[in-house]
Amino acid sequence: MVNLLITVTYKENPVKNKIPDLEKLHELHRKGQVDEAQKGFLAYLKIQPQNAEVLHAVGLIYVEQNKLGEAADYLKAAVEAQPNNPTLRLHLANALKMQGLFGQATTLLNDTLAQYPQYAPGYNNLGTLYYAQGKLTEAVAAYRQALETEPTYIDAYYNLGLALAKNEELEAASQTYQRLLQLAPEHSAARYQLAAVYMRQEKWQEAVTLFLELALTYPEHLETQVNLASCYLKQGAFAEAKKYNLKALALNPSDPQVLFNLGYISSQQGILGDAVQYYQELVRLNPDHFPAHYNLGVLFFSKRQVEPARAHLQEALRIQPQNGAVAHLLKILKNDQQLLESPPEYLKSLFDYYADHYEPHLLNTLSYQVPQILLKAFESTRKFLNKKLEILDLGCGTGLCGETFKFHAARLVGVDLSEKMLAVAAEKNIYDELICEDFIRWLSRQKAAFDLILAGDVLVYIGDLSSAFQAIRRALRSQGLLVFNTEISTQEAYTLTPSGRFAHHAHYLEKMATSNGLTLIYSQTAVTRMQDGKPVSGHIYVLQAD
Repeated sequence: MVNLLITVTYKENPVKNKIPDLEKLHELHRKGQVDEAQKGFLAYLKIQPQNAEVLHAVGLIYVEQNKLGEAADYLKAAVEAQPNNPTLRLHLANALKMQGLFGQATTLLNDTLAQYPQYAPGYNNLGTLYYAQGKLTEAVAAYRQALETEPTYIDAYYNLGLALAKNEELEAASQTYQRLLQLAPEHSAARYQLAAVYMRQEKWQEAVTLFLELALTYPEHLETQVNLASCYLKQGAFAEAKKYNLKALALNPSDPQVLFNLGYISSQQGILGDAVQYYQELVRLNPDHFPAHYNLGVLFFSKRQVEPARAHLQEALRIQPQNGAVAHLLKILKNDQQLLESPPEYLKSLFDYYADHYEPHLLNTLSYQVPQILLKAFESTRKFLNKKLEILDLGCGTGLCGETFKFHAARLVGVDLSEKMLAVAAEKNIYDELICEDFIRWLSRQKAAFDLILAGDVLVYIGDLSSAFQAIRRALRSQGLLVFNTEISTQEAYTLTPSGRFAHHAHYLEKMATSNGLTLIYSQTAVTRMQDGKPVSGHIYVLQAD
C-alpha cells in the first residue's frame, strides 16, 4: 500500500489586513449604527493607531455614550497626533467640561484661541464653559467675541441670548434673539426663548404672538401650551388660559403646574366644583403640595364646609408648621373669639393670592362701593375742600381708594403688606410713594405728617383697634381727618365673623375715637359690598384730630 502524504496549503485571508473604509464607517455613524461604526474605527486604530481622524471619531462616540473618561483619552490622543487642529482641541475641551474639569477645559481653549484668535467656535465654547460655572459676565464677553469674529454665527447668538437673560439683561437678550431670527427665521428655539423673555418683561401680548406661532408648528410641545396659558392668565383672560391649560393637561395629565392653574382658573370663574377636583387630583399625586391644600382649605372655607376646610388646612399646617396664615384660618374655623387681629402673614398671603384678580372680583362680583362712599362722606363734611392735602392710604391694595381721592391730594402715600397688590397700584402712577410694611409699625414712626388718612376696608381685619387708633392719631396733623369703614356688630365691642373679618360696635368705635383725641364729625351706615349674594352693611366714619 502506498502511503500518500497529503499536504494542504491555505491562501492568506485577503480581508485580514485590509484597512476599513473610513467613509463607510462615518456613514454608519451618521445613520445611528453606532456599535458597528465603533467596532470598525477601533479595528482601524489597530492598524493605524495614530490616525487623528479615527481617534477623534472614537472620542465623539464615547461622548455620545457618556463614557467621558474614555472620550477624553481618545480626544487627547487625537490632539497629540494633530496638535494644530483647533476642532480637536474644541471637542476635547467639551469632554473635559462635561466631566466638570472646567479649569483644564478653560486653559485648553485659551491656549487654542491664543494660537487661533479668529476661531469663532473657540470663543463660543469658552462662553459655554463660563455659563456652566455661572460666570455670566465672562460668558457674555466670550459670545460677543465669537460674533465679532463671525457676525452670522447662529449658535453664538442663541447662547448670548441665554446668558443675557440669565443675567437679567432682558432688553439686550430680546434684541439678540430678534437679530438671530432675522438671520434664521425658522429658528424655533430662538422664537421660544424670545417669547420667554417677553414673559419676564410682562409683554404678554408679544409673548402670546410667538407662542401661538410655535403652537401651530409644535402642537404637542408642553411648555408652549403652558406658557400660552400663563400669558393669558396674567392678562385676566381666563377662558383662553383654561383652553391652553386643558391642551397641556391632555399632553401630561399629571403636570402639577397645569393642575394647579386649572384649579385656580376654575375658582376665579366661580366653577368651584371643578376647582376642587383639580386641586384634589394634585394632592392625590403629591400629598405634600402646600398651595393645593391651602387653596382647597380656602375654597371649602368660602363654601362654609367646615370639616373638609379643616382637613386640608391641617394638611397645609403639617407641611408648613410655622405658617401663621394657615393657623389663623384654623382659628377662624373654630370661631375663636379670643382673636384680636388678623396676623400680617395671613393678610400678606390672602392679598398676594388675590392681587391679579382683586379689582374685577370686588367691582364685578361683590359690587364694592367703599371708595365712593368714603369720598362722599369726606366731601360732605366740607373740610379742606379748597386745599390740596397730604393723604395717606392705609392698606392701599391696588389703589382703589387712591384713585378716588387723588383729586384732593398734593401728595399721596400708600402702605400695604402685599408686594403683589402694591405692584398693581404702582402701574396706575397715582401714588407719590408706596411702602410695603405693616401699617401700624410704619405709622409708629410718623408724627403729624398727614392731613387725611384713609382706611378703606382695613380695620375690618383688626379686632382690638387700640394700637391702630393710637398710631393713626400720632400720624395725623391737628384738625386732620380719618375716614374709614368697618362692618357692624350689634352684640360685642368686636366680633370675628364667619368670613374671617371683624365687625365692630358703634359704641366701641366712638370710645376709640374719644380716648385717642378724635372727634366724630360724620357717621352713617351703608351697604358696602355683597357677600354670598347678600348685602353687607358697614359703619362709615369721619373723625377729626383735636
